[in-house]
Amino acid sequence: MRKRSPLSLILSLGLLGKCHGEGTNLVGTTITRSDIYDHAAITMDLRDMTNYCDQGDLDRARDIYLNGKNAKFSLYSLADKYDHLDDDITFAFQMYGLTEGDVNNGLASNERLFASKYVEMLFNDDECILAVEASRALILWMHTVHRTWKIVQDCRKHGDPYYDNDYAGVANMLEKSDEMIAYWVGAIQGTDMAGLNGHSLFSDANKMAEEFSTETHTKNGAFVNWNIIYAYEELSGVLSSETACNANTNTIAALWPIAIQTVNQMMIPH
Repeated sequence: MRKRSPLSLILSLGLLGKCHGEGTNLVGTTITRSDIYDHAAITMDLRDMTNYCDQGDLDRARDIYLNGKNAKFSLYSLADKYDHLDDDITFAFQMYGLTEGDVNNGLASNERLFASKYVEMLFNDDECILAVEASRALILWMHTVHRTWKIVQDCRKHGDPYYDNDYAGVANMLEKSDEMIAYWVGAIQGTDMAGLNGHSLFSDANKMAEEFSTETHTKNGAFVNWNIIYAYEELSGVLSSETACNANTNTIAALWPIAIQTVNQMMIPH
């Protein structure tokens, strides 16, 4: 992915932010095109789970994990929906490893829920903080990657006359890129691009960048985060076209390399 300096990104994101109406300000000057706060609020669930763990109240932390509190979906539901990750490239790669290359064997149906089973095992072993960290690193990460691939998948549906766009949930394609960045950054990251306390994947990337000296030259957060935000702006730019994802357009061809670049950044250890 080509690099841009933090200064140029700040300027470009700031100009874009002025055009937004009912968006959500996630971090710095990054404002989404639609109101996706109920998705971003998943990090508030992680924050509250952490607080309950610190207080020794594992049952309340587990209840938020299972049933949710602040966000549209609980962390458990993100991992445990039966068909949630079907046709997902990255998940298929994980399944290939978990089933030793035989995704059609009898164990595959058990392995596909490995993340939720692992978190539940940690709760059962009274490893409350580890359960929270696994919820973020396994479940939220996989869901965020999934939402990235789904932008391309939903764009294909949008342009296919077989689908009713409203019924299929693909009428507003701009929301799809907004949801992806909402799950990466979360609702409580604040204005600091180098912030470490957002209980988010974004904060985790900053922590790892600080640890391994992969921050920007101005120490203003992880290069990974800047690259993902830039990719989000590129995705949104493509989807902003009035003809985006319509039949006989090249939208998917434009989205595909950006989605690959985004997921590649998300797979950098953090």
